[in-house]
Amino acid sequence: MIAAGVTPDLVRLSIGLEDTGDLLADLEQALVAAAEVASPSVTVLPPHHAVTARTA
Repeated sequence: MIAAGVTPDLVRLSIGLEDTGDLLADLEQALVAAAEVASPSVTVLPPHHAVTARTA
């Protein structure tokens, strides 16, 4: 898989048409889980964020 450019530190992100808050919550959950696997002795606190929805 390394020959194809897939390395252990690669992050693949696929986003569909979803609510912005749902996307951010899913991404945050995944990054926290990944950080816990990478460093089990470290407690990861998710950041507080504000989401502003844009309308066309």
